[in-house]
Amino acid sequence: MVEVMKEVAIILAAQLKDASNNLSKGVIGVLAAESWSKINEELLKLLGLTTKERHRATKLIACQHELIDVFLSMLDVEKE
Repeated sequence: MVEVMKEVAIILAAQLKDASNNLSKGVIGVLAAESWSKINEELLKLLGLTTKERHRATKLIACQHELIDVFLSMLDVEKE
């Protein structure tokens, strides 16, 4: 009986770990999508950027996580 309970606990722990990992990936994906969207919205305010330049800038900022907060906290005049 004790062995069966051990096996059940091991199986449940593995499933819980998988579920936790999947949830984390989902949350990170949602946060990344929100960040990309916010950055893109801010870049749309800047006149003179082509679509290609805007997408390139969005990618550069979003891929460097420390830049996301800095960029989004800047005043519009500082972004130009």
